[in-house]
Amino acid sequence: MGKSFAQTPVVLSKDNIVSMGCATDNISCNLSNKWITNIENDAFVNHIQLQTLDLSFNKLNSLPENIVQLINLQDN
Repeated sequence: MGKSFAQTPVVLSKDNIVSMGCATDNISCNLSNKWITNIENDAFVNHIQLQTLDLSFNKLNSLPENIVQLINLQDN
């Protein structure tokens, strides 16, 4: 039988977003499958060039209102 490892839920914030692979000068960030459960309102405050954000395969409970206003969902 294969072992199952529990993942620790992640709250995405301006303090950990770069270490998760989303540099401040990126125009695109792939944050898929990172066990993100929540996003702080100011998580993207330093990402002024960001145009595309992949949050697929996370366990998001909700999105901050400032992000919801910018959403353009794509079905891939």
